[in-house]
Amino acid sequence: MPAPTRSALLAGADRAVPAAVLAALPTLGLFAGPAYAALLIGLGLLRLARALAGPGGRLGAPDRGLALFVAAFLLLCWASPLWSIVPATSLRGAAQASLILLPLLVLLCPWPAAEAAAPRLLAVIGIAIPIGAVLASLDLLTGLHVQALIVHRPPIDALTKYNRGLDYLSLIVWPVAGALWRRGARARALALLAVVALPVLLGHSLA
Repeated sequence: MPAPTRSALLAGADRAVPAAVLAALPTLGLFAGPAYAALLIGLGLLRLARALAGPGGRLGAPDRGLALFVAAFLLLCWASPLWSIVPATSLRGAAQASLILLPLLVLLCPWPAAEAAAPRLLAVIGIAIPIGAVLASLDLLTGLHVQALIVHRPPIDALTKYNRGLDYLSLIVWPVAGALWRRGARARALALLAVVALPVLLGHSLA
């Protein structure tokens, strides 16, 4: 059996890697956001490699509205030291945001392989979201002991531990629920929103 070519390997990665990265968003992304950022950057680099490898991986131009949104957000980040009480920290944050978001502009480009796999990606993240929400709910109900059991460390004594994670979870659930609703799976869409509402109500986030 001949060895797979570089193009065939990258084509296989087109199908498998985005689903794996999205599946980690409501779980790893909820518990350890900085670690998840590295996965997104890696996915962006994979897309660039696929585009440079040859036919089938060509990247289109990024959506203009999303690109302008990213540009406006970065402009706000770099302007924030003007009113920050710790300008040096704000500048470091602006640099970090730029290093993360500029490579991720690649993910805003049309990608034929990813677009063809969109139904599978939505199905994967539709399963991962309730898993992340249930784990967060159990952690909150047990005084943050669930994660302590997983990582073998004492419970983190911080009521705001899930604030940002629950904000993100509340944002990403809407496009998935919307896709389910448009397909007629309205009971599943409502159930998905309900299971995400549970940790939001249990936690201290303003999501």
